[in-house]
Amino acid sequence: MLLIERWADRALDGNIDATELHETCRHVAAAANELESWNSFMAWDPTQLASVGHALREFRWRLLYGLLVIMSIRDRMHALRLAGPLASELEDLLGAVRTWLRAEDIDPAASGVALRHRIDTMEATLHADAGWTEILTASLLLRVRDLTQLRQDGRQIERHLRGAGGSQLKLMYVSDAQMSSVRLIDWRMAAWSALAAGFAILVCCALWILGGWTDGAFAALELAITCSLFAGHDDPAPMIFAVAKWMLVGLVMDALLLFGNLPMVHTFPTLVLALAPPFLFMRPVDGGAVYLVCGHDDHGYRRAAAEP
Repeated sequence: MLLIERWADRALDGNIDATELHETCRHVAAAANELESWNSFMAWDPTQLASVGHALREFRWRLLYGLLVIMSIRDRMHALRLAGPLASELEDLLGAVRTWLRAEDIDPAASGVALRHRIDTMEATLHADAGWTEILTASLLLRVRDLTQLRQDGRQIERHLRGAGGSQLKLMYVSDAQMSSVRLIDWRMAAWSALAAGFAILVCCALWILGGWTDGAFAALELAITCSLFAGHDDPAPMIFAVAKWMLVGLVMDALLLFGNLPMVHTFPTLVLALAPPFLFMRPVDGGAVYLVCGHDDHGYRRAAAEP
């Protein structure tokens, strides 16, 4: 949600160009794809699906729709800037919305209601014989109202996820359309992924059997799992190489601990000292929270945690 808030702030200021918006679309699409993948995995855990699955679907849809709202705001702001300077009342309202988007320590619900009240007051001044500028202003106000509702819903869903689905969702933005995920099935890519995974497993099994490899079964098993997990991605090779790299790092660290430290352990205090480094420096973040969305990075993604 942080990514949407950041670019909404830029759009309200009229300081976002098409290239930046295109990059935003790519990042939001990637985040939405990750949310859809997590939601698919949750289908195997009915308890989590009931408490978190619905919230994830709602968050994903609002993430995508928020991008459309930002694009609409950008177009209307550009047209209004070309038509002339903005009215002081509209400038004040947009400034208040931008301040609200950047604020982290205020209640988004109460402040959102106040902003929508100001929007209603400005809309009441429009009349049937309004000109082009007034029509653009009315359209902009509609989109700004949508933005406030979507941002408020997004914040509420994040709190819901952090509470492991304990709170009740009362969403502001309700669409008349029935929202559902539309998936593109690429049969050729699916067949190619299956053939590539099958061929890799056959080669590994051949090396295992013909070479008399004692631990070849484990290699074939890991290869099958890795290929299956990332077969749905357009380019699974970087992720497979990353898994192999960190698996190798883990094996080296495990070997150092198992063959270097533990043989010198004879008492409980020495056992504590031997196990202290991995427990102190590789402990779970935030007390073992399970992150549903990756934490703040260069693209501005916000992480939403659900306690295990």
